[in-house]
Amino acid sequence: MVSVIAVAEKKDSYKFYQFTDVHVMHPDLMVNRGSAFIKDCGYNMTMHEASLDIFKMCIDSIKQNKPDFVLLSGDIAKDGEKIGHQLVASMLKDVQDNYGVKIYVIPGNHDCVNPFGRIYDGDNATYAETTTRQEFGDIYEEFGLNQAVAKDDANGMLSYMVYPYDDLAILCLDANDFSISKYNPTGKPDNYKDTLSCRGFMSTKSVEWAEKVTKEAVASGRHVIAQVHYPLFAHEMRISSWIRTAS
Repeated sequence: MVSVIAVAEKKDSYKFYQFTDVHVMHPDLMVNRGSAFIKDCGYNMTMHEASLDIFKMCIDSIKQNKPDFVLLSGDIAKDGEKIGHQLVASMLKDVQDNYGVKIYVIPGNHDCVNPFGRIYDGDNATYAETTTRQEFGDIYEEFGLNQAVAKDDANGMLSYMVYPYDDLAILCLDANDFSISKYNPTGKPDNYKDTLSCRGFMSTKSVEWAEKVTKEAVASGRHVIAQVHYPLFAHEMRISSWIRTAS
């Protein structure tokens, strides 16, 4: 989809923040800390219990320094829980509405159809409501999607292009394939049966769309910044298994 929006500013330089993999854990997901949480999360170093406080510090920094815009490039809620996304969106809305900072959001591999979202209560864990790609787009619509001059919705993706300033374009890419992630919110969560199999992938049509809108932005005299959740190159061995080549 292509639409025209009004932009009315050009600057000599821009100051922006970029955050990724904040994995904010909603407080309601921890009813009582116990063995279930430790079993699921105690082995890693993602600092789930401190994630909300850390993100609040990020928000405070944005409010204090007022960058021109913020890029939030995926893995936003702990494990794609809907209440986590809704919480983050409410915090971003405060920044955008009351501090005038533009915010642009894209999903990461943990953000949608994630079977590892849990509510922890002592020795027990139950499924937390996950988020579909469409719901993700609805929750974060005002952080980029509703300002887009172009969207890749024809290919079922949440990629979009925005023109925040007369001389700047930001390409925000949804490069996630959620189709093989197994989410069945019935019974007791089982880490051996639940599968988060989302990997970085862009179809040929989506790549062609990205090339087209980038060329259009350059032709309009704009510099282009792009954000995507996945690394473009495999800087370590396991990364190569997360990235699929367009076909």
